[in-house]
Amino acid sequence: MRQFSLSPSQRQDARTALALLAPIGLTLEQAARLALGKKPPVPKCSVAELADQFLRSRLAGQCRPATFAWYEERINIIADHYGDRQIDAITRGEFKTWLEGSSTGAAARAATARAARALWRYALQQDPPLVNQVVTEGLIFAAAGNGSEGSTKVLSVAQCRQILNKIEPSYRSAIALMLFAGIRPDEISGLHKAPLLWEHVNITEKILRIPGEISKTGQTRILENLPEALWAWLSPRNPADPIAVATRRTTVEHAREAAGFKTWPQDCLRHTFASYAVA
Repeated sequence: MRQFSLSPSQRQDARTALALLAPIGLTLEQAARLALGKKPPVPKCSVAELADQFLRSRLAGQCRPATFAWYEERINIIADHYGDRQIDAITRGEFKTWLEGSSTGAAARAATARAARALWRYALQQDPPLVNQVVTEGLIFAAAGNGSEGSTKVLSVAQCRQILNKIEPSYRSAIALMLFAGIRPDEISGLHKAPLLWEHVNITEKILRIPGEISKTGQTRILENLPEALWAWLSPRNPADPIAVATRRTTVEHAREAAGFKTWPQDCLRHTFASYAVA
């Protein structure tokens, strides 16, 4: 049998499509079926039943106690409201109306929306899928930033632009990797471990590899489908060279000065990456 293979342009097209579909939890096959007007049938499952399965899966996956407690609180709020309703019968408009009408604060609504996104994605990942789409698709429930300069852990687009434009070029690549790929400062600078090298950045294929000997968790991470902005701000050097040209403290200090902050919110670059990725 002749082995099917993808051309480079098809692989790039697939990566682009997967990046677009990732926020709503659809696979390429599911997207193709939807485009053709062929929604696959889904098994019956209530929100309460799915919530129980989801929480059990988090325990089986050795979820950290604090993370599990967060999921349990938020998922139970959703299960208590929808109960025996079939998971695939909940519409985007219905969910939006319910959450917007909640008497809780903006932060609590944003947390419930994140938990719902995880729950519906879990339903979509089952075999066969229990839903055809994620109910939070296109919805943004964001908690307002608090305080003034440097007091929030999520930078604005204008602040990110200012940092990247004003920081010295030799520090820019390290900052871009933290901001657009969520790489930890210690992983880039090599605090207590080897630093991240340019050989770990494949600009042609747009793939990052964080080896286990560098990663904080000790496990190798392969990062794909990252924002296009990342590659525009990188200035690669010799593959054997480290990406960071200074210690973590010095790199962050240069970012603080470029931003014009008096204080620097801890891990704000990584938090900014995660927040915009979720949004």
